[in-house]
Amino acid sequence: MNHFALLLSLCNGLLNFLYLAFRASEIGVRQEPIIRAISYFVVVACQRVGPDEVSSLLSDVWDSVDGQKYPQKVRELILEPVLGTLQTELKDVCTRDCSRVVTDPELLQESEIEAYWDRLSLDTDEEKENKSILRIESLKEPCKIGFTVNERIGCPLCNVDNPHKDISDFIRIVGQVVRFRSRQKSGA
Repeated sequence: MNHFALLLSLCNGLLNFLYLAFRASEIGVRQEPIIRAISYFVVVACQRVGPDEVSSLLSDVWDSVDGQKYPQKVRELILEPVLGTLQTELKDVCTRDCSRVVTDPELLQESEIEAYWDRLSLDTDEEKENKSILRIESLKEPCKIGFTVNERIGCPLCNVDNPHKDISDFIRIVGQVVRFRSRQKSGA
């Protein structure tokens, strides 16, 4: 897939999210796969196009629609579940072998965590298992990814409350995790 088609797909997913989500509810279909599909486009775009371009797209896509105005609340209504899902997925994957943060997976099953980075080359659908979450973060261990952490600054994947409120900062986090973990997966 070329970069233009990938970004266009992400734009279309975001701009049609509410329609798809409401239609899914009307016909008795879960919204979660739609949310996860759009978050999947975000992670693939971060890898293939780069976090700066994706961050810009997520901020500006709403301004490109002729004749329609997307209020800030509507933008947040769309981005909150998409970026929140992406944050949870990356947190589940990244904390699996982290010496700083110990937690139960929140969204992904163990097999999904094991195969997560395969999705950057092509992957299948995943299922959610609802579990209680226990997280322990060592304040003395460094971050494998390279984030600045210490006794006052914790893991950014575990401590970002509203990734949709600071898109640029969150997408930089996503970009750094994607770059490191996809290189690690490929053995580079």
